[in-house]
Amino acid sequence: NYCYGTWRLPSKSIIDASSEAFNHVMFEVSPETSNIDLRKNNKDLRLFYSNKQLEEFLDYVSNKSNIKVQLCFGYYLASDTRETIFTTLHYILKLIIKYHRFVEIEYGNFSTDPGSLLFFYPEKYDMDIKVRNFNDFIKYLKEYYQEREKQPADMTLCRPKYISEEEDVEITRIVMLLNYLFDAYRKSISYILEKTLTPDVIMEILKMEQLPLTSGNQFSANQTRDIL
Repeated sequence: NYCYGTWRLPSKSIIDASSEAFNHVMFEVSPETSNIDLRKNNKDLRLFYSNKQLEEFLDYVSNKSNIKVQLCFGYYLASDTRETIFTTLHYILKLIIKYHRFVEIEYGNFSTDPGSLLFFYPEKYDMDIKVRNFNDFIKYLKEYYQEREKQPADMTLCRPKYISEEEDVEITRIVMLLNYLFDAYRKSISYILEKTLTPDVIMEILKMEQLPLTSGNQFSANQTRDIL
């Protein structure tokens, strides 16, 4: 078995060779956002590809019975907005409808890696950043991972200055709800998408204020079942 992580789209020759050489193959690809301008501005241009090219890649892989694909999207990118995040969520659901047989999709928060451009030049990218040195990282590691439960894998340590704390809380809740629904209610969500062939129903559920996070940073299973 073979897992191949790549910043660019794999070529057809790599896809063919991998399929022939291994029993099972997983390609990990990181589009990051559905917004083409954002992707172009946040990726090395040598690695850039359009949504059309992404879907052409998925169409080609769909003919290989032993290959699956994991797509990784995330926030916040430089110049990300509430609108671009919601558009990306909508696009993710569209991809799941079309490629549900072999595609898994993650949508999560980006951390702020030491040494990254966002870390060194937050002002250039109009970002607020909570960490400027090693002690800051230790502080947030303690606060987020020792004193809170159900935190995402990466800490959200920066966000665009124009996104308010209230918007940040709303966006984080919606992303966590999407991931929770696919983790705990995948069959129900898949059924809804299969029958409606549109992301709209799930998008409406994501925006429902009846499903707030509890003090333990979790969603109510009973409330979620009732709404579904």
